[in-house]
Amino acid sequence: MIYLYAVVERRAGPPAAAGLEDAPLEALRLDRLAVICSRHAEKVFAPQAEALWRHDRVVEEAMRGGPALPVRFGTTFDEERRALAALAAQAPRLARRLHEVRGCVELAVRVEPSSPWPTVAARTGIGYLGAKLERRRAARSLAEQALSPLDALAVASRRLAPSAAGLRASYLVPSARVERFADAVRGLCDRGLRVSCTGPWPPYSFVEDEV
Repeated sequence: MIYLYAVVERRAGPPAAAGLEDAPLEALRLDRLAVICSRHAEKVFAPQAEALWRHDRVVEEAMRGGPALPVRFGTTFDEERRALAALAAQAPRLARRLHEVRGCVELAVRVEPSSPWPTVAARTGIGYLGAKLERRRAARSLAEQALSPLDALAVASRRLAPSAAGLRASYLVPSARVERFADAVRGLCDRGLRVSCTGPWPPYSFVEDEV
């Protein structure tokens, strides 16, 4: 069984780290691309903490050698030729995506509202729609205050729908701007906004369709 971790450029070799079950890593190459993988007996890996950590570590190590596109945890192929066929089918799009994430990392931002969102529970349809509209306005206002100022420091961003916990967004940020991005988040906190930032991470949120 071929287990996939990340798509990289052809010139990039496998990271020095070990894969799942301490299996050695290798790079299957096709034209300008390669996929980092390991070989295992027929089995399915459960998304347990150790396996998830090992998968993520391999992706992070792959990023040290150049741009890398994370592959979804648990992606396997029964034969090498099938893995290469899947890579070939998406090669042009993957090559473009590698170019887009070159030199960048992902930073995750969460913004908590200073007071609870307006409740959308109501006895009438009009009341429900009014409360929902007010909640949407509150979320939009909070996003303009906290998330929009960060857009200028990123090359791309993804915002999730507002939840009871607040707002969440992911930013694709050049590594050279990470400190400036962190300073901007601290500046928002100094203004009284409840903002947290985690990362840097591999660009999981900016890979639209894994191999």
